[in-house]
Amino acid sequence: PLTLSIKVRLALACIVWDHPYLLVLDEITTYLDFYTVVALAKALRAFNGAIVLVLHDRFLIKAVIEGDTELLGLEEDDSEDEEEEMAGKLRRNLYLLKGRGLKLLEHGVSDFKESLEKRVVKLSL
Repeated sequence: PLTLSIKVRLALACIVWDHPYLLVLDEITTYLDFYTVVALAKALRAFNGAIVLVLHDRFLIKAVIEGDTELLGLEEDDSEDEEEEMAGKLRRNLYLLKGRGLKLLEHGVSDFKESLEKRVVKLSL
């Protein structure tokens, strides 16, 4: 039998085989090892289409949505050129699903982290 990690990899390969324009990925990193997550992040950054990610993996969020190339081990000079070129083509937004609505997180993961810290402080009082 195949492991869950291999099943996830196989499912991803089947999904992207026909070059879709939209990927909807829900908690995709759950059964993946670190090296596969890094490869996935690089592939998603290069994907020429729309992506909806539902996840809690801050590493993947920072690497794909916020464009943190240092996390992926990419060269600064190469990534800056790539980022400038892609900036006009891509719109990357991070939203928080809260209640029945979506809230745009203007400062990405740092806004999310701040909201969690506030929640922890409220719980500890």
